[in-house]
Amino acid sequence: MKANSGKKPDNQKRKNNQKQKRDKIAVGFFRGIQFKLIASFFVPVICIVALGVSSYQMAANAVFSSYQSSIEQTMQMVEDYLNLVLDTEQASYRSYLQDDELKRYFLGNMTDAVVYKGRTTTEFKRAVTGDDLLANVFFISQSEEPIATVDLTGTEAYEAFVATPQGELAQANATKYLLFGNQSDADGALGVDSSKYSMRLVKKMVDSNGFMIIDFAHNILQDSLGALNVGEGTYVGLVTCDGGEFLMENGQVIEQEEKVFSGQDFYQNAVSALSAGGDATAGLSQVSYNGSDYHFFYRALGDREAVIAVLVPDSQILAQAADIRRLTVIISVAAVIIALALGSVLAKSFGGTIRKIVKCLKKISDGDLTVEIQSRRKDEFRLLTEGISGMASHMKKLLTNVKEVSGELTTAAAEVSESSEMFMDTSKNIKDSIQEIEKGVQLLDKDSADCLNQMDGLSSKITSVTDSAAQILKMTDAAEACIAQGMNATGELTSSAVSTTRITGEVIGAVDELEQKTRSIGQIVEVINEIASQTNLLSLNASIEAARAGASGRGFAVVAEEIRKLADQSLTAAGEIAKIIQEMIQNTGKVSEIAKEAESVVATQSDAVNATIDSFREIERQVSGLLEALQLINDSVKDMDSDRSATLGSVESISSVSAQTASSSMEVYGAADKQLEAVTRLEDASEQMQKRALQLSDTLKQFKL
Repeated sequence: MKANSGKKPDNQKRKNNQKQKRDKIAVGFFRGIQFKLIASFFVPVICIVALGVSSYQMAANAVFSSYQSSIEQTMQMVEDYLNLVLDTEQASYRSYLQDDELKRYFLGNMTDAVVYKGRTTTEFKRAVTGDDLLANVFFISQSEEPIATVDLTGTEAYEAFVATPQGELAQANATKYLLFGNQSDADGALGVDSSKYSMRLVKKMVDSNGFMIIDFAHNILQDSLGALNVGEGTYVGLVTCDGGEFLMENGQVIEQEEKVFSGQDFYQNAVSALSAGGDATAGLSQVSYNGSDYHFFYRALGDREAVIAVLVPDSQILAQAADIRRLTVIISVAAVIIALALGSVLAKSFGGTIRKIVKCLKKISDGDLTVEIQSRRKDEFRLLTEGISGMASHMKKLLTNVKEVSGELTTAAAEVSESSEMFMDTSKNIKDSIQEIEKGVQLLDKDSADCLNQMDGLSSKITSVTDSAAQILKMTDAAEACIAQGMNATGELTSSAVSTTRITGEVIGAVDELEQKTRSIGQIVEVINEIASQTNLLSLNASIEAARAGASGRGFAVVAEEIRKLADQSLTAAGEIAKIIQEMIQNTGKVSEIAKEAESVVATQSDAVNATIDSFREIERQVSGLLEALQLINDSVKDMDSDRSATLGSVESISSVSAQTASSSMEVYGAADKQLEAVTRLEDASEQMQKRALQLSDTLKQFKL
């Protein structure tokens, strides 16, 4: 509030500067009512000018169309007339070119050539005298005297004419009738003056080296081309194939070195257009000649390579439309003067009233709402002044009410500012709390992820333990089967040991009996045979039992084999019994001892087998217990795997919930952040509202109510 109060002098100073600038503002001329009124009056003036220009243009077009039609018709008539004249004279003198006497004359085959020349000359002069169209007629030759209406001798005329461009053209075009102008370097040799004829028709004689030359009267072109004169500055001419011009200006024949048509670009373009083929025999173009604008009319003279040309100045064509242009200028100038006068008078009248209204409006803008505007006018300006007075009255009432509300607005702005500051502090605390919650949720989310990873590892380990337990069960089953096989083998070994003991007892008895029998010498052979037979049987049985006993009966098998050998030896060595009987007695004693020792070993072996059986039974009992324990472990592992799946689902649920919580906390954080921004803007707005309330209060003090 203090800072805002400190800015009051600056605001007042700025307002005073604005007031001074506003008082100095002046409306420029081009933005004023006077200029706008004059410009408005100029709109119909411009329309009048446009109408005059359009009328003038239409009149000019009509005049030009009339001129064009008239000139083209006249040119058509001139062409027809000249073609008629040329065709008539051409037909009249064509017979001379075909006359046999004339041919013989110029070939030098006529004996009375002088008489023929005189008679023909007289005939030509009489024809020219009686024909107003002709000026002279010439028949000239390289070798004979010319026949002409002019007194000529020798061949100088022929030589002079052949040397001219006209003679060269005639030589090159022997089958054509060529039309030339009235300027020729051979006129002196022909004894004529160019002012005495207008055009020359030339035809080469085919049978002899000579020419027929017909000069037409001067008045033919003067009268016919004079009809094309349309006024001052008009050029009319006949341009022949040799570039010669019969030229008339303002209806008078003129002689000048400079060509008007020949050599000009517009004329060459016209000749090109006529020579291009097609049906074009005439034309018109807009040209510039000697710095002035002209309309160029041209028309071909049949097929004689000559052109009737007319240059008509545009000023002459548009002369008849000059009155319309003059009237348009007068009316336009008068309209401009009237528009300026009316605009100035009305602008002055309006300007006084407007300045009065502006003066009162300046007072109102300075805060003086007590002014009243009065006007004597009875038009819209009176309505304007009454409206401005009503506006000032209503503004006075409005500002009175605003002044009353201004104090309340200032108080309310201060309260809003305090509330917004408190709201801003609360929003900051909420934002900080949400940040802490977000950190905790992020940590919980991280721990849940770690727990989930550890559960995944535990799950893989439990799966590995389950697989190992299953393998141990399989190995235990295999061990139990091996134990059963071992017990079966041990039982068979016990049976073999019993058989061995029995056989050993029998061996001992046999040895004792052998010892008794050996003492009977008389019955040595029979005893030996009997013993050998019995021994073989016993040896066979002993071998069978030893094979059954396996490793335990291996020693007994050796003994049995030895006994069998002894029996065999006894059978074969009956004759030697007497010698070895003493040895047998000794050996029998040893055998008895060995048999007893074997019996003792067999007894010991039986005890070992029994101990082995007991060990196998104990192993079987332990393995059964191991199987039960492994089955219990396997069941426990399955329960752990089931619990692991449930725990994993719970951890995933916790992770999902933590993620949702994090997302929600972010949304809440965003909302809190936006709320803080809104509160900040609210605080700024409340400060602005306080400033505006003070400004409003200061502004209201300026008004005089």
